[in-house]
Amino acid sequence: MLVLNEVINKYPKTRYNAALTGDIPIEDFNELEPFIRPEMRQKGLRVIYRGPRKSNSVNQPSMTRRCDATHALLYYK
Repeated sequence: MLVLNEVINKYPKTRYNAALTGDIPIEDFNELEPFIRPEMRQKGLRVIYRGPRKSNSVNQPSMTRRCDATHALLYYK
């Protein structure tokens, strides 16, 4: 499927990390998700959300929740 490859090419990595992509703005990810999610499952990819950790900051924040995300990154599981 070409859509996932287009996303990977459109948002290249900019940092040294284990991510497959760079920061994908959450608005773009929300629009693209229905088209890329089946291939993500097939290839064993997961999404990590980035942004403020407001909703889960009771004690010590861990991961950004989707509702607070400003960006998404694709990773291999």
